[in-house]
Amino acid sequence: MGRPVALALAALVVTIAVALIVIQQGTGPMPTDREPPASDKPAEAPDREATGTIPSPGQRPAASALVSVSDAFAYPASAGAASSAAFFTMANEGPAQELVAVTASRARAAELKQDGGRQALQTIAIPAFGRVVLKPGGPHVALSGLDGPLVAGDDISLVLEFGDGSRLEVTVPVSDAGL
Repeated sequence: MGRPVALALAALVVTIAVALIVIQQGTGPMPTDREPPASDKPAEAPDREATGTIPSPGQRPAASALVSVSDAFAYPASAGAASSAAFFTMANEGPAQELVAVTASRARAAELKQDGGRQALQTIAIPAFGRVVLKPGGPHVALSGLDGPLVAGDDISLVLEFGDGSRLEVTVPVSDAGL
């Protein structure tokens, strides 16, 4: 075998070895007896307002650690009004989840609804690595038995409960935008 062929084979072997190492690092830890240096450790996830526990190794993280809420708002309600509605976007950064219940600080009842409030929902599915938009005319949280008027600028605290039992507390501003 000539020198150019030997060099080409050596380069191929090195390339394959590097590719195998990269693949192994991407799918799981390499066997080692040492703790990785601090610079090799993954960054910690930002704190989220959620109750629950940190999973043990091998356990699936709680839904509340993987689901975030944005663009939240609730409709205002005048004095004597018995109901309102809350809307928001849920983004899921993990396996599929289900929103199964909601409680609200300013309402006796909070229900998952669809079709302008005509159809009750048992759950709202949040696809793996997807998002769900709760919006007027679509899925939303119906608030009934309000403890008083809801005025633009007020806040309502919602606690979202997921199928795994974890909870996420969300502050929802009352807004008359979009009315």
